[in-house]
Amino acid sequence: MNQRGVCGHGDFWDIRVDQYGKLFVETDQDSSGTYDDQMHGCASVNDGISHDIVVQRVQGELYSYIDGVFDRSHTSGASFGSLAALQTGLDICDGTMPGDTFAFDSTKGSITNVCVVQASEVQPDAGSCQ
Repeated sequence: MNQRGVCGHGDFWDIRVDQYGKLFVETDQDSSGTYDDQMHGCASVNDGISHDIVVQRVQGELYSYIDGVFDRSHTSGASFGSLAALQTGLDICDGTMPGDTFAFDSTKGSITNVCVVQASEVQPDAGSCQ
C-alpha cells in the first residue's frame, strides 16, 4: 500500500512485505534522497493468518503494530508535499531489485479496511480508523 508515483526518490510513503515476510515501511520527501527513511519490521506477517496491521507516523516517528502488539519504531524525517493517489496491492517498485517485493496476489489473502488519516498521537488500536 502506498502513495508513491515513481520508483525513485520523491514525496511518498510505502508499506510492503519484504522477502522475509516482514513489514517494510519507507518514507521520502524529495528527489535528493536526503530524507529517505526505511523501517524493517520484526514480526513475520506471511504465516497464512489474517493480521491487523497499523503503521503510523507521528511527529516524525514511524510506528508499526501487528495485531495490537508493538513491532518496531524508526525516525522519519520526511515532510510530505504532493502525494500520488493511494494504491493497494500494487507498488511501482515491485520486482525491481533482487529479493524485492512483488505485486499482491489475491491467492495470498486480501487487504481490507484500509484507511489513511492524519494522527497527532500514537494509537496502537487505530486499525478501526475511527
